[in-house]
Amino acid sequence: MNKEYKKIYVKDVKRLLTMVKISRNENFIDIIKEFSNDLAKILNSRLLYHKIYLFPADFEGNKDITFIGILTTSHIVISSYTEEDGIYIDIDAAWCSGENLNKEKFEELIKKYFKNYEIKSFKIYNYLGEESLLS
Repeated sequence: MNKEYKKIYVKDVKRLLTMVKISRNENFIDIIKEFSNDLAKILNSRLLYHKIYLFPADFEGNKDITFIGILTTSHIVISSYTEEDGIYIDIDAAWCSGENLNKEKFEELIKKYFKNYEIKSFKIYNYLGEESLLS
């Protein structure tokens, strides 16, 4: 029997939807797995499996990504969109560990990995799709 398993309830499900703008010179593709591992730890979870898909972002050879991570408590999906003014990182994470995530805790994680960033949006929802007070 898997000793990591904990009984979870639908009322414990939370979802993070956020958009972060970073500088075009940030090398985010190389650190996205470590970023996801740290996010999983904050959510009292663990990254079990991940896959990174690369896509052409522009005619300069830059790449956009879609990162899919399976957690012990749900998932993380990260997509990037390269624009003239920066790279936009769209993060969708769901978890049901009972842990709370607030904007300050999330920003500490962003600071660890990115020098120049701007959190464009930050929303946390409960299992009913209602916005959390932590947003």
